[in-house]
Amino acid sequence: MTQYTDITPLVASELKEKNIFPSHGLPTAILKYAKNISEVYGIPLEMASMPMLVACGSVLQKKIWLETGKYKNYPQFYLVINTPSGVGKNRTTKKSFCTFANN
Repeated sequence: MTQYTDITPLVASELKEKNIFPSHGLPTAILKYAKNISEVYGIPLEMASMPMLVACGSVLQKKIWLETGKYKNYPQFYLVINTPSGVGKNRTTKKSFCTFANN
């Protein structure tokens, strides 16, 4: 049986303490709403903003697309939020989709 002694983390441990989500590319409206949810629920910004991008993609459906040669790429996003239970995934996801559900 092989024993592994040198295990290198996939993400440097010093980056775990910093917010590494590139929020500068988000539209202003999404950024403001996500920051508000992040502060209210005490969660990282990416946990509030990523479900909003998925919600945007679901609203667009197959009405727009990007053609790359022989394929049409639709705005379909898949998201996995991997966190311990009880950190507020359900509430933040509902808040992200409620803006679109009310219109």
